[in-house]
Amino acid sequence: MYRWQGGFILFWADDQPEQGSFHTNYKLDKDMEEIGLFDNAASGYALLDGFSYSVQSTDISYGRTTDGSAVWKFSMCLLLEAPTAWYPSKKIH
Repeated sequence: MYRWQGGFILFWADDQPEQGSFHTNYKLDKDMEEIGLFDNAASGYALLDGFSYSVQSTDISYGRTTDGSAVWKFSMCLLLEAPTAWYPSKKIH
């Protein structure tokens, strides 16, 4: 898998791998979970980015306010402003 510099890859953690290579074979718990992105074996599987979260709501996004930001927020994604794999999310008031 390749990602262009500044690009995005979106994975669905929905335990539905039969839907394609971007759907994981595990599902995240809505009550509390941790997720991480790790480097390869040569690096000793160094943590590149990680996040621990508490209770989540259905159909509510949770993400960084801007790319690479340390600040995270909840948002309801409206049809025309929903983030996609190719465009960063927009702030919705």
